[in-house]
Amino acid sequence: MKTSKSQKEIGIRELKTHTSQVVGRVAENKATYTVTRWNKPVAVLAPPDYHHPRKHPTSREAWDHVLALAEGIGRKPSRRQSAVTELTRARR
Repeated sequence: MKTSKSQKEIGIRELKTHTSQVVGRVAENKATYTVTRWNKPVAVLAPPDYHHPRKHPTSREAWDHVLALAEGIGRKPSRRQSAVTELTRARR
């Protein structure tokens, strides 16, 4: 099990082997685990009152994501147009 300051990381196989102990730590100590599969996060095991801190993208990150999606479908919007202009054109 890998440990960070706020959340521990546990592989799916280790969780399978130690489920009872891990769930006990979650219940008794309010521990939180990120469950990984092939070293990629796939789930969070946490107490029922846990609220995951979400990272909200900046406007620039969101627009870059839109541009990447547009490129993926073969159409790249002009950076000179606003998002409102693009949406209005797309709805026609």
